[in-house]
Amino acid sequence: MTMPYISVGNGEPIIFIHGLGNNKHLWDSQHELSSRYQLIIPDLRGHGENIDHTNITLPNVAADILELLNSLSIESATFCGLSMGGLVTLEVYKQAPDRVKSLILANTTAYCVPWLIHPNKYTNIRNQTIEQTKASIIERCLQKKDKAILQKTEKSFTIHREAFIQTAKHCSKANYSYILPFIHVPTLIINGVYDQITPPLLSYQLKWGIPHARLRTLYNGHLSNIENSQQFNKLIKEFMAGKALNEYNVLSSFFHKYIDHCFSYYRELQKVSYKWLTLGMK
Repeated sequence: MTMPYISVGNGEPIIFIHGLGNNKHLWDSQHELSSRYQLIIPDLRGHGENIDHTNITLPNVAADILELLNSLSIESATFCGLSMGGLVTLEVYKQAPDRVKSLILANTTAYCVPWLIHPNKYTNIRNQTIEQTKASIIERCLQKKDKAILQKTEKSFTIHREAFIQTAKHCSKANYSYILPFIHVPTLIINGVYDQITPPLLSYQLKWGIPHARLRTLYNGHLSNIENSQQFNKLIKEFMAGKALNEYNVLSSFFHKYIDHCFSYYRELQKVSYKWLTLGMK
């Protein structure tokens, strides 16, 4: 099944991955970056115009994105994920670290704390209209609520009720904390001072976990790329231009290979442990 996506611009590719309940229009304010880079902006499974609402899991969504890259003959790219998109980005790195040149993790987390996405919370959606659900989410997401920002935010949400609940329930079990020390590509973390969905503490946990990651804070709510688009885009330009790479490049190539080896070993150990656990439960 073809994944709906927007492709604009030329140059080094950046894959923009939206959050829960969003669609590809979440990234409209980043289209100005197309003067320097190729922007690939998909609608994830169960979101936007993507009609595949089955088996919505982070591994499947990441696999969809990698398949899209294969169809576009893109070997590797920078991945930028916001909110749930950050979890998807970490899953992409877990599945195919060689396809990831660098990471931009915006208003996101490595794991879902209980108050972030609790399955019981979203069952209430069945008793609301789509517009009520959308309005309540937007209210929590934004700190700045002027007319232009509200219009862009409303356009960025498409709520498919059952797909939304299915995605939320799966994300509530996500935990990528264990892979953070193994991430050795340049990484930029962006958070918002007034973010109620993923509070700044979660960004600091990412920073503490990922070697040589850089953290930048903006004065906005959960949707930094919409509420503070000029500063957000400036951070991406600086990061892509290499200002964030200098610290990373002091690491030796030997150390990079050592980390790769450790990560590969850890993934194989996971597979063996799961196999033994499965046999033990029979």
